[in-house]
Amino acid sequence: MKKIIYPGVMSFMLIACASQELEQEESAALEQSFEQDLYLDLFDDDEEEVDYEAYFYDSKGQRFLEQNSSFSQLDTLLGNLIEQTFNQAASRMNNLYGELEVVLEVSGGGSYRNDLITSAEQYIVSNPLLNLRAQEAEVDQVLGKILKQELDPFFAASDTGFDESAVASDLVLYILAEEKSDVLEIKISALSKAGRVLGVSKSDLLIAGHGNQLNRFSFVKVPFSESSGSREFQLMRYPVSNNEMFGSGSTSIAVTDVSLEQASNYCYENDMRLSSPYVFEFARRDQKVNRPAGNAYEEIIAALDYEDIDEPFYREEDRLELEDDDMANTFLAFNWNTERYTIVSNSYSSRNMTFRCFKQ
Repeated sequence: MKKIIYPGVMSFMLIACASQELEQEESAALEQSFEQDLYLDLFDDDEEEVDYEAYFYDSKGQRFLEQNSSFSQLDTLLGNLIEQTFNQAASRMNNLYGELEVVLEVSGGGSYRNDLITSAEQYIVSNPLLNLRAQEAEVDQVLGKILKQELDPFFAASDTGFDESAVASDLVLYILAEEKSDVLEIKISALSKAGRVLGVSKSDLLIAGHGNQLNRFSFVKVPFSESSGSREFQLMRYPVSNNEMFGSGSTSIAVTDVSLEQASNYCYENDMRLSSPYVFEFARRDQKVNRPAGNAYEEIIAALDYEDIDEPFYREEDRLELEDDDMANTFLAFNWNTERYTIVSNSYSSRNMTFRCFKQ
């Protein structure tokens, strides 16, 4: 049976199809327009990005203090001791082929314990012949056996008793450290799983005498910006210690987890002021400040003060504050790992942040 389609119905169908196509085109155009507007909103070239980096125009990106820190000295010393110890162990191990499985154990070290662990782990991980693995229960048995053999485990002359070869390829890297007033005593042993001492290295790391008030301050000359000459200040060589802040604890380890208000109050109560940007910066350039001892790697630096201490030294090219009025309540944070300054809010806090004071 043939279907008959009348001209009127045909016209209606054509109009309906055309209308539907028009609606689809309009919908696609609107969608494309929305996507373009959204893209422009997200990636508007005219929108200025806020930059929180602070810097002095003539020293931006420069590092002056890489070697002038107890951490760098510890890192270098520990790496050398581990290498010496492993070289001794390698000459006494049978079937020394391929990668060695190493377990790390650190005992003692006081406030330097975390630094010792970090340095040792970095050495092992960076060596392609060593593989760091998690500590196992058998390590405790090995250490117990070793310590029983040494009447005085820290000063025992066990480095001469190498009369047997290792029977296992895995090693226990045992670091024993003792923090004293001005020195960190370190002993590193390479132990086999069978409980034999394969290598021993010892050394002392001088941790500067923070308690010596004669060396407590550095004399820093800060040049005037618009005239010849300079002004001299005294800046703490090392940050404020736990003992100085709270009356107890270490006299050498920097106090941490302090707020801007706490730091400012401490300096004020002791007739000093919190580190000024220009005083700290020129001490950094002359390498007259030392890295904090312990876990601190950030320092509180007071905000730029146009009207008082910083006024004679301020230079227009220096980037030491935000222009946005909403960010007026800020201070500078100096990162010892990168030697860079950052503009942060007064409410900023960090467990690794410390501070130091200066006086005229």
